[in-house]
Formats: sequence, C-alpha cells, structure tokens
Amino acid sequence: MMLRKASLTRAACVALLTLATLRAARAEAPAVLNQVPADANAVIVINNVKNLSTKISNAVTRLSMPVPVPPDLAGFALRNIGITEGFDQDSSAALVILKPANAEANGDQNLFAGPPPAVMLLPTTDSKAMLQNLSPSAPDKDGISEVTLPGDTTDKGYVANVDKWVALAQDRDVLNNFLSKKVVFGKVASPETLKTFESNDLVVWANTAAASPSIIKLIEDKQQEVTGMMDLMNLNNNQGQTAGAFQKEMVNAYFSAFKEFVKDANHTMLTLRLSDTGLTLGTIGAFKPESPFGKFVAAQKPKEPPTLAGLPDGEFLVAGALTFNGASMADLLGTVSKQVFANEVIAQDPKIEEYKKTMVLYEEMATLSNGASMVLLPPPANGKIGFFYGAMLADVTDPAKYRALQLQSLKGPLAQESMNPDFTQKVTVTPDAVTVKDVKLTKINMKFGLREETADHPLAPGSKQGIEVIKKMYGEDGLTMYTGIVNKRILSIFGSDQAILEGAVDAAQNNSETLSNNAMISGVKDQVVANPVAFMYLPIARWVAVAQSMIKPGSDVTPVPNIAPVLASAGVTGNTLTMELHVPINAITSTIEAGTKFKQAMSGQGGGGGNGGAPMP
Repeated sequence: MMLRKASLTRAACVALLTLATLRAARAEAPAVLNQVPADANAVIVINNVKNLSTKISNAVTRLSMPVPVPPDLAGFALRNIGITEGFDQDSSAALVILKPANAEANGDQNLFAGPPPAVMLLPTTDSKAMLQNLSPSAPDKDGISEVTLPGDTTDKGYVANVDKWVALAQDRDVLNNFLSKKVVFGKVASPETLKTFESNDLVVWANTAAASPSIIKLIEDKQQEVTGMMDLMNLNNNQGQTAGAFQKEMVNAYFSAFKEFVKDANHTMLTLRLSDTGLTLGTIGAFKPESPFGKFVAAQKPKEPPTLAGLPDGEFLVAGALTFNGASMADLLGTVSKQVFANEVIAQDPKIEEYKKTMVLYEEMATLSNGASMVLLPPPANGKIGFFYGAMLADVTDPAKYRALQLQSLKGPLAQESMNPDFTQKVTVTPDAVTVKDVKLTKINMKFGLREETADHPLAPGSKQGIEVIKKMYGEDGLTMYTGIVNKRILSIFGSDQAILEGAVDAAQNNSETLSNNAMISGVKDQVVANPVAFMYLPIARWVAVAQSMIKPGSDVTPVPNIAPVLASAGVTGNTLTMELHVPINAITSTIEAGTKFKQAMSGQGGGGGNGGAPMP
C-alpha cells in the first residue's frame, strides 16, 4: 500500500509540475499562498495555466521540435489524475509539503526516509464537477471526503474544499493536519519573497533551515562516496600521495561549503520564467544574517556594478565580469587553505612551508582585489595557441604591489609543479618582454609535458591522451600570457600575436565600451539580475564552431549569424544571493544549427553556408 501511495505521490507531483511549465507571469503574488500553512517545509506554486500553454506551444513550434503538443496541455495533465471538469485554469495551484505532525517529538528525523506529507491545492470553479470521476463520499464532520484515486481502485485519497481550491491528499491525517493550520504563508512571507512569486512563472520554495539536518546527511553520504572513489583511482593510477591529498581536500572543501550553505540558509527558492524570447532558471538563497554565509553574501554588495569596459571586442566566446569584497575572499582562501594543510599527508610534505607561503601570497592578492572582467575571442585558425585568446582586467587597490605578488607567486611550487605526477609543468617569467603603446608587458609562459616513462614506472592510463587534450586547450607551446599595468588596473593578455596585444592595450587605455555595446550582449543585457555582482555571456554555437576548427582544421567553420548568448548572472540584496541562467530561444536554434554543421563536417558531408539562425530576440 505504501509503495502505491509513493507512486501516486510522484504521479501527482509530475502532474503539478507539468501544469507549472504552462503558466504565464502575473503581476501579483499567487492567491494560493493564502492557503499554504506558514510552517510548511516546501511548496511548489504555479499560476495561470491557460496563458502559458499557448507560449509553450509557440516555443515548440519555433524550435521545430518533433514533439506532439496537445492543444490543451492542462487538460491533458489533469486527465491523468481523473479530473475532466471544474478546474480553474486562470487561478494558482500548489503542491505543499507539510511539516510532519510529530516533528518535535522525533527530533532531527530524516525527511527523505519515506513519502512526504503532501497536499495538492487545485483551483476550482465547480468542486463537485471536478471530483465526480473520483467517486467522492459524503463529507465527514471535518469536511473531508474519501475519493478513489486513478489506477488501483483500492487506493483511496482524501479531499476537502478550501475556499476556491480543492485540497487533495493520500493520507487523511495529513489532510486533517493541513486543515488545522491557522497561519498562512502569504501573510508572513517577506516582501522580497512575495516579489519572487510575483515575477516568476514557477517557484519551488523550501524551508532549508527545517530540512538542513536531512540534507546535510545526504551531502555527507555523497562526500564519502566521492572521496572513496578518488582514493581508489589514485591508487590505481599510482598518484603521488601529496597530489592525491591535495585533490581530496579540495573536494572536501567543496562539500564543506555546500554543507555550510545549507546550514546557514533560512530558505532557498528555485524559479522559472518563460517568455516568447526564452526561459530563465534561477536559484535564490536567503541566509541567516549572523551566519558565516550570511555575512559573506552581505559583504559582496557592490559599490559599482560589474562592467565589460576596457576589453577588446570581437566574435567573443566568453565575456564576463564580477565584483567582490577582497577581504572576505582572502578570509575564504585562508579558511580553505587551513583545512587543506591540516591533512596529515600534506602537513608532512617537505615543501609544506613553501605551499603555505604561496597561499599567503594569494590571500594578499585577494585583499588587494575588488573585481575582474574578461573576454575570450576566437583564436587564430592555425590552432597552435589553443582556446585561450583574449584579455582580462583586474581591478585592484595597489596595482604595483599586486603585480609584484602575482609574479612572486609564479615562482612557488603550486605554479611550478603539476599535481599529476605524470605531467611536468614549468612557468617562465620574462619581465618587460615587449612594449605596446608605451605599456611594458611581462611575458608568462606555462608549459606542460610528460615525464619520462620507464618499465618500472609506467605512465598512468590516459596520460598520453591527456597531454594531447592539454596541448589542444593551451597550444603546442603552452599557455602564453602578457601582463602589465594600464590605468591602475592589471591587464592580462592571452595570446602573443600583435593583433591581440595592440587591441587589448588600446581597449584598456581608452576604457572602451565597444564590447559592452556588442549587439549580441545588448540583446539580452536586460536579463541580468537586480543588484548584479557577476555576469557571463556564453554563445554556445560559437564553441561548436571552434571545436570543429580544432578537431578538423580546414573545414568550413562559418559561424551561424545572429547568435544569442546564454547569460548567467548573480546578484546580492542584503543576505540574499540570487543566481539566474537565461537561455534565449535563438541560442537553442543556433546551437542546433551549428551542431548539424559540425556533424556534417565530421562525416565528410560538407555543410557550410546556411542562411543562419532566427533573428536576435
């Protein structure tokens, strides 16, 4: 019986999520929030099924997807749970995960051990008509009726009328617990939270503070699994003890940060907006003000928004910028390095003091920093310099001191030694190697190779293939970078031909806005989150073309015109961090077209030309 209830709960979630993708944005908080208990553990809220159903159909048509779309998507989803009439498609609906009735008595119970106490809230214009196919019984003294759920006729559900909604649960006690709640979410949620519900088509809200013990247990189980696999792989690959310990501790640091995120969050939200131009996925974390994560997030509030000013323009592969609080970043580096160096294997390494000194340099550099921006451009067609071709600007408080620390850090073991014992790594620094437009540039070259293989010390499987991938990524001569000071900022240039050197220096000297005004960027710039601290534009179709030029030099890699980039951005408001990923319809269509050309080129069918993608949204 429990298995059938679990499957039906999943079926109900699927039906509600299907409806969620069919909602249009409304300029008011969903009315169903006034039926959701204030102490719920989680809630999925949707709005206005009818309007967005049309948008979904239009999007599928624009993408030329071979997927049949029912003319009435809402009706199709509802029929799967036996509802054919009486559903109000112009109202809001929700799936509510309740706080277990015995939560206090059971302490930190595992919330994921069994089916959650869930209630669906379905808007209705006629509850009697809506429930007629479910054979409802007469309401009892609490207003609860028993219904027969679709599928196995022995499975029963329970329903009750709640204002303009029908509340449906698979357990009578769960529904009775829901009906007993007096304080509602819509009356206690913060204005910022309600605004999120207003401005998004779908919101998944979770009481992270209540669920954190269960979530942390899942994280710890996964951490143990991953680090165990790493130990086995390092043993099989004859990985050096120190290198393996460094890799393991970095993974542990990642899991520690994830656990801290969960422990410090008041609530988290996942969001979806869908429009005629594309879709936007988001995640929001609202943190306790005095928690480590809460303080760190609040510290990132920007004095000025990030900008692409000063970077060279072109058919970019990546363009992005971020601002941050240098002191908080230095503290974060210090915390991570302290955890890493506490590892017994690393602590006993003969070079432990050199490692620590290098990390101190990184912390000092972070303290002097408050932001950076970068652009990667398509590399020259000869394929000899790899993918890294472009420029980066670092905003610092003391450029001369920062540059001195940067060059000093390149002498340390973290720069001069590879963490993989099969690879060699050497960094060469040539001060004032070239002067461009009166700017003296220091040349930095990082070169990789394979150690000598012997019968008693063979290379690990995949190392020879790995070095070929590295050469494709960085070029035959390794990664070459030039760095200098321009207008109190640190300019770093990837690549060594005269065109990129002069273009990057000229753009930095004139604080050029040409890249910021690039048509591709302007087309989606309005999708950047509020109070931004970071953003990145990524035209995926161009990466397909660059990969093709690297794998099959000489093939037709004419870029698909009018490519809209995918946009990732992050913003900070108080102790709340918001991150969004905007994917234009045009980004999808252009990537499909580029992928088709790539497949044709790889199979020897040609495939150049083409009339390009759809116009920019």
